[in-house]
Amino acid sequence: MGHDIFIQAHLHGGDQKIPTEDILKCFSPFITERQDTFVELKFTDLDSSTIFLHTTSSHTTALMVSRPCGDDRLAEGLFQIMGLGNFALFQADCDVLIVLREETVSHLPEGMVESFARVRVAPDLESFIEAWEKP
Repeated sequence: MGHDIFIQAHLHGGDQKIPTEDILKCFSPFITERQDTFVELKFTDLDSSTIFLHTTSSHTTALMVSRPCGDDRLAEGLFQIMGLGNFALFQADCDVLIVLREETVSHLPEGMVESFARVRVAPDLESFIEAWEKP
């Protein structure tokens, strides 16, 4: 895919703290390297991605996926992460904001929703993958 994906968790307009270890568990079988500020994921010899987050922090409010690969297990892990809180996902050069639940929108910071052309609610894995791949 070759672009960046940003995922942020919010609660009542501020940051929502999610346990970092819960986030990392979503990808534990695929983590090949863990550093203080990122983890390397490898799904196949041709499919890998880097997730940037502070791995030594007890809680995380946001992460970035660099070089997201096309392996569905990446999408499955991101879907699991989004289910851990009021997460919103957006991509560089894309004007669509993705959430899993409509009520998440009320927790986003003022002006965030308006900065996107539209919000897509993707309550299941299939609709999440579709929203991510075909915004």
